[in-house]
Amino acid sequence: MSISTSDRMEILELTARYADALDNADPDGFADTFAADGIMTLDRDAGVIEAHGTDSLRRFILSISKQPKKLKSGRHFNTNHIVEGDGRAATHRCYLRYHSITDEAASSVTGDYQDKLSKATGRWKFTERRIYVDRP
Repeated sequence: MSISTSDRMEILELTARYADALDNADPDGFADTFAADGIMTLDRDAGVIEAHGTDSLRRFILSISKQPKKLKSGRHFNTNHIVEGDGRAATHRCYLRYHSITDEAASSVTGDYQDKLSKATGRWKFTERRIYVDRP
């Protein structure tokens, strides 16, 4: 069974809600895009960061939002979505681009997301979101 168009659109909107919550340092909105035991793993030059579960996901956003100009000076963009699955479980891959603008400079980061999702509660949620940042 393939995934329906409405499920595919809900997953694309979920990725948009994730980026919006991240860019606006909204810990509750960010955690709400994940299942209660969801895992986010960020692999970047500075090492691997992992948040597991609602409280850990909220703390992740709060820790980043305390860093000066870290989130509110930039925007996350997602493109090239590939969604596969059925009405209960799915995988999603897409490209990531983050543009940051500060008083000192502008920069851009690219990478990709590799996701596992479930629709156990009637809404799609990330059960696992792995972020891979491209290295120069």
